[in-house]
Amino acid sequence: MVRFTLLALLFAWVGACNRSGEGASTADDRPDACTTEAARQITTQPTFKDAYTYCTTGSRAVGAPATIACIERRSGLPEACAECYSWYKACVLQHCFNACYGTLPEPRCLLCSRNFCQGVFFRCGGASEVFPGSPR
Repeated sequence: MVRFTLLALLFAWVGACNRSGEGASTADDRPDACTTEAARQITTQPTFKDAYTYCTTGSRAVGAPATIACIERRSGLPEACAECYSWYKACVLQHCFNACYGTLPEPRCLLCSRNFCQGVFFRCGGASEVFPGSPR
């Protein structure tokens, strides 16, 4: 019951944003937050996705400030880019929950997150790849 309530609150919070993701961040203020040299040095490391996954799994995924702080602390990513990763996770939860948390999630989740959330990430962080250092 508590999980359902937390997910419902998260969906309402994300749903309050403009569907295109433009209202989901301060993308207009810093559209290149994840293309800076400091951010690229971290996101291109193969271990970055592990830090992201740790910080966006379970209760840590609910509430952007906690997720942002965790991503910053575990990976060393600058706050502006960590915020974009937090919004990306919120988008995946909102649009791809069934694809990512059902049976055989890998191909369905990847396709859904690319179709619905990669643009949100690009508008926030300026990077075209969410996990450039991860093996394909």
